[in-house]
Amino acid sequence: MKTNLLSLAWLCLIPFLLNAQTYKHYFKATYPLGNEFTNRASILENIEVEKPIKSTKVDYKVFKESNDYFIDRFLNSGKVIAYSKANLYLDRVADKLLQNDPALRAKVKFYFVYTTEVNAFTFTNGMIFVNIGLLARLDNEAQLAFIMAHEIAHYKKKHAFERYKFRTESEVKEIDEEEFLEVVLSKFSKDQEFEADKIGFEIYKNSGYYLNESVQTFEILKFAEYPVENLRIEKNVFEGQFLKIPQGFYSDSSYQAVFNENDTSLTHPSSVKRQEALRAQIAATPAAPTGKFLVNEQMFYELKLASQFALSEIYINERDFISSLYNTERLLLKYPANETLLEQKVQALYFLVANINFGSKSSVIRRPQKIQGEIKKFHQLFKNLSKKEANTLALRLVWDIYLKYPSDVIIKEFTKKVTKHFIISVGKDLSIFEKREAYNQYLIDSVYSLKVELDKQVKRASTKNSSSAVVKKTQKVGKDFFVKYAIPDLIENQEFKSVFNELVKEVENEAVMLEEEESELLENENGASSGSSTTRKAKKKKSSKKLVNEGKPVVQLDKLLVIEISNINLDLSSGNPVKFFAIKNKQKELVNTIQTCAKMNGIELVVFNPGDLAENDTAFFNDRSVLENWKGTCVANNLNEMLPSNYLEVSDICEKYGTRYVTFINTQTIIIPENQSYYFLNMLYTAYNPPLFVVAMVAVFRNRRYSALQMPIYDIMTGKLVSDFAFEYDVPDHSDFMKAEFYSIFNTIRK
Repeated sequence: MKTNLLSLAWLCLIPFLLNAQTYKHYFKATYPLGNEFTNRASILENIEVEKPIKSTKVDYKVFKESNDYFIDRFLNSGKVIAYSKANLYLDRVADKLLQNDPALRAKVKFYFVYTTEVNAFTFTNGMIFVNIGLLARLDNEAQLAFIMAHEIAHYKKKHAFERYKFRTESEVKEIDEEEFLEVVLSKFSKDQEFEADKIGFEIYKNSGYYLNESVQTFEILKFAEYPVENLRIEKNVFEGQFLKIPQGFYSDSSYQAVFNENDTSLTHPSSVKRQEALRAQIAATPAAPTGKFLVNEQMFYELKLASQFALSEIYINERDFISSLYNTERLLLKYPANETLLEQKVQALYFLVANINFGSKSSVIRRPQKIQGEIKKFHQLFKNLSKKEANTLALRLVWDIYLKYPSDVIIKEFTKKVTKHFIISVGKDLSIFEKREAYNQYLIDSVYSLKVELDKQVKRASTKNSSSAVVKKTQKVGKDFFVKYAIPDLIENQEFKSVFNELVKEVENEAVMLEEEESELLENENGASSGSSTTRKAKKKKSSKKLVNEGKPVVQLDKLLVIEISNINLDLSSGNPVKFFAIKNKQKELVNTIQTCAKMNGIELVVFNPGDLAENDTAFFNDRSVLENWKGTCVANNLNEMLPSNYLEVSDICEKYGTRYVTFINTQTIIIPENQSYYFLNMLYTAYNPPLFVVAMVAVFRNRRYSALQMPIYDIMTGKLVSDFAFEYDVPDHSDFMKAEFYSIFNTIRK
């Protein structure tokens, strides 16, 4: 009882330590980096798999190369949390688990991963990863220890290679990049999962943890597809004095999380079956003194809550804005004054309305009929709201927060962006909104309760093209009632009016600039089309090189951050299961070429090249993770001019390096079968013309080399694509050829 009270007291204290996003310090690298980051050639030193016999379809070399490529790529993705306070705790739990097997302990390394997925996985070289989404749900250290023991068992039995070997031997079709990741990282067979449970339990029980927690772990995994907990959240979190959610837009019912015991269509066996097997093992185990915390109870609860805070941002990075909002509201019920959570709420609303306004509503809001649990109500609400209503709701909520926390930089910046979206989607004339004296509580309550039915009547009347009596009846209310009556206090607030009017001018100026750019582009196109035949012939001759940046503005700069420089060799004529491999010597040459060309044009490059990492480069490692996080949010969302979800961190990087411009550079050499489509036709033809067999085979296997170069440049603080260089060539790349192209690019963008 005393322990539980201490834990509760600590949980109440932690939120006050997590303000201003300090929860992230648990996941920042603070200790010297290991050789898996500083010596990339050593990545596969610990791989131990038996080479298959030659008569099988398994290509052992391809498997090792594939692992090398994916491990290297994953470690430098920005998602891996390494050499941090969180990792130190994870290592201590691993020490406890393997205290009787130092040889095995020396072979395995543990990491956290910045993702919401409720999972853990193992590479064949002993690297074991535990996702933040899983840690956020666990109840105690013993459950974490059992999951780690389970993954250690996967490594011991080499399940990843066995699964790869089985898929390769039993399936004729090639395994592409995505399928390889699924097979090697997580999609073990059900028998392998049971075996890992059994062997993992033996490791777990010898460490001294409470045995029944191994069974309890699966109570959490049963509901892995739902948010952290299925907590009822009332609609008043979206309401205020001047805005009410219409009746029927947000259900009053309770929605339970549902567990499906049928594992027929699942890759993993049912949690119930796994629990039964573990109970049998526990029954056969002699009783022994055990505990739920054997390393550090306080650190576990700190990391768990930090992970729950982190989920709100990670959900945004994964474009799951509703889950981010739900997770934030869930935590706000417990810690209503936490400023970090209020920042995350404003951010989630911004990304949500931005996607709605850009026409991506269906991709970020799911159909409520297909969702279980209380989060269904959030999807239901935003599904029912029109674009104008969604923007109005967001504006109302973020301004209520901003007026309480006007000095918070994140709240301020994202509130301005939500306001800008409101101006574009709803209106830029404040006179269209009802003033405070027009506000009547009875009218508001009655209209909000009738709005759903009235909207249906208006729709039926307009569809039937019948009497407009119903339309006239609701004209005073109208579909914009929700919008007009939502901000009577804000239109009287001097700060709101000042920000609003400033943003109206900004929107109008941007519209004028856009018209001028489109007009100039149209003139250029018309001028090109009316050129002489000689000019057209010259352009046709240059068709082997395509410059995608034509017609777009080019930023002028003197310093540039380079997140990544990569050279990819894509051989579409090969039969390798995984076709993407970086050429390391070529990549080093490419980095030198780019830096030389930039220097010749007076442009300073800050290159975040993973290959340059040293043991003490934790700051470099952390900065690169921030930039990769930005890239995953802004670029992957494919929405121009988006604020970064890690706004303060990005701002610090801009100040630290003295520039706000960032790029990632990729060159590709691609081998494409020239006449693959004529393969069968040629075979049939040679059957009747044997002398032409050799000629036909040459035609079939003749390959065409193709090269490409990509270099988009972004304003990292706004997410705006300021220049986009992309070249395509019908010839193989060459060092002098690349040098000329990069010199031309840097000459174009220099100040």
